[in-house]
Amino acid sequence: MRRLFDRIRWSLRGDRDLDEEIRAHLEIEASQLEAEGLTPDAAWAAARRRFGSPTLARENSREVSAIAPLETWLQDVRFALRLLARGPLFTLTAVVSLALGIGAAVAAFSLLDTVLLRPLPVTDPQQLVLLRWVSGARGDLLAESINGWLGLDGDGQRTSTSFSYSAYKDLAEHQSSLTGLIAFAEIPDLLVGTGAEADVSTGQYVSG
Repeated sequence: MRRLFDRIRWSLRGDRDLDEEIRAHLEIEASQLEAEGLTPDAAWAAARRRFGSPTLARENSREVSAIAPLETWLQDVRFALRLLARGPLFTLTAVVSLALGIGAAVAAFSLLDTVLLRPLPVTDPQQLVLLRWVSGARGDLLAESINGWLGLDGDGQRTSTSFSYSAYKDLAEHQSSLTGLIAFAEIPDLLVGTGAEADVSTGQYVSG
C-alpha cells in the first residue's frame, strides 16, 4: 500500500511540475514575442499556438513515464537470464529445488483436499454419525478387544467407539433413528499376493 501511495503522490507531483514547466515555456516564448513588438495578449496567444495543446503534451509525458518501468523490468529480466546462462549448475539446482518445492506443495494440498476439504462420497455426508459407548462409574469394559478409539469422557468414565460384532448386529436390527448402520474394523497385517509376489499391507473388515 505504501508503494501505491508513493506512486500516486509521485504522479500528482509530476503533473504539477509538468504544468509549471509548460507555463514557464509559454512565458519565455511570450516575452520574446513582446520584445518583437507584439502586445502582451497577442504574444500569449501566439505562444500558445506555437506550443500546441498542453493536454496532448501531458498525455505524451505520461506515456513516456509509463513505458519507463516496463523497460526497466525487461532489462532486469534480460540481466537475470544472462546470469543464469553463465551458471548452468546453479540454474539446474534452482530449477530442481523449485520443482521439488512446488511438487511437495501440490501433494500436500491434494492430501488436505482429500482428507479434510472434499466431502465424503455419500448422499448426505453431514448426517453421518459415529456411535460410541460410555461405561459405568467403575469403568468396566464393554468390549474385550478395542479396535476404535478408547479414552475417558468429561466425567472420567471410560468411552470407546469399539463394539463387538454381536452388539453391532443387535443395534442394526433394533435401532430406528438411522437409515442404516455399518461396522468396520482395521486389519493391521494383511498378506496381499499378486502372482508369485506377496507383501504385507493394511485393510479393513467392512459389514455388508
